[in-house]
Amino acid sequence: MTKLQNICAKVMRTKISTPTRMLIKRKLIKGDVLHHGSGTATYDTGAMIEVADSVTEHDPNYNNNPEALNKKYDTIVSNYVLNCLVPKERKQVITEISNALKPSGKAFITVRGKGLNRNRVISNIEDGVKTSIGTFQKTYTPQALIDDLKHDFSSIKVIKGKGIGVGIMFITAEVLNRIKTCGH
Repeated sequence: MTKLQNICAKVMRTKISTPTRMLIKRKLIKGDVLHHGSGTATYDTGAMIEVADSVTEHDPNYNNNPEALNKKYDTIVSNYVLNCLVPKERKQVITEISNALKPSGKAFITVRGKGLNRNRVISNIEDGVKTSIGTFQKTYTPQALIDDLKHDFSSIKVIKGKGIGVGIMFITAEVLNRIKTCGH
């Protein structure tokens, strides 16, 4: 684990996140669900439990459950994880999600879009920034998210949204697993 992994944002939510609320409203969370990078988002997990057959949490920093990655899921939700990881760690998480997704499953990967307050930036790190509160953040465009996901997923559909009262756009990618064949 690199030092940058330890500076991911530690957002303490007091209600369900906007991306999870959107997914539930659209009836996209189904079957056995992996909440990858669940962090402190207990409200999100609780809401998913209401609509899914089962929900398993995995977050290496808060709820380390590596056994969860040995199962296959119908739905995987990962909110605001990729945008707080440097490229090497980001690729590892994308691969974990791809490997844990059933061939017929869907993953919903949400990242932070425009709206990062540039006054909070104290230095550039790789393809992102270190903020004044010590977090690493990458601000995504829809194409940047597609570029990060296209090697692991066969179909990528971008869903844009705006956080309630925050002024920060979020981008959710609905992805289908790439069919894995012998020798690949």
